[in-house]
Amino acid sequence: MFFETGVEEKRKFTRRPLHGVVSFACSEDAEMDVWYLGWIQDTSVAGMKIFSQQPGTVRVGNLVTVLCLPGSDQKSRGKESVRIQAEVVWQSEDGFCFGIRFC
Repeated sequence: MFFETGVEEKRKFTRRPLHGVVSFACSEDAEMDVWYLGWIQDTSVAGMKIFSQQPGTVRVGNLVTVLCLPGSDQKSRGKESVRIQAEVVWQSEDGFCFGIRFC
C-alpha cells in the first residue's frame, strides 16, 4: 500500500516491502550485549527502514549492528542470521522508525 506524501523521492535505489524480525544495537552497545527488537518495513540495496518497539534507542549518525533473523517458515529453517553494519541516516519524530544506510 502506498500513501501520497507530497514529498519528492530522493533515494537512488527503489525500496521494496520486506517484513521480518531484526535485533539491533548501537555499535558501542553491541559489545555490551544491549540489543533491541525491531521489524523491517522495507529495504533496498543501500539500506532499510526499521520499526522499533522502543522509541529513541538510536539517533541519526549512530553506527548500528543489525541482526536479521531467519523466518519461522519451512524455507527458513536451518538458515543462519545475517549481521549488518549500518549508519542511522534518519529517524521519525516519535522515534519509533528509523532508516539505515549499509556500510
